[in-house]
Amino acid sequence: MKLYLNSFYDIAFTNQSEILKKIKRDLKSLIKDDVKLRFIDKFSVEPKNINLNQSNCETIQRRKIIKFNGFRSICPVTSQPDFANIIFIHQIHSQEIGYYLI
Repeated sequence: MKLYLNSFYDIAFTNQSEILKKIKRDLKSLIKDDVKLRFIDKFSVEPKNINLNQSNCETIQRRKIIKFNGFRSICPVTSQPDFANIIFIHQIHSQEIGYYLI
């Protein structure tokens, strides 16, 4: 499903209902049953930019591991979506890095 949805990355749709109709039609033809879809807003407020090198908060102990699953970015060469799991093993404030990655 992830690869299918990523195939829409570079396609322009006029509105949300247009993409929902396309996905619903494709899924319905595959599973031979009714499909209900909707968009869910990920952020109610856009996250603020932060400088990870300037933090007044206490840092976590060195050797503590922070793991972030499901990071997504755009490849600067191919403009295709890239996915990663990011692991920090360093002295860094976990809340600030969480805001940065989300």
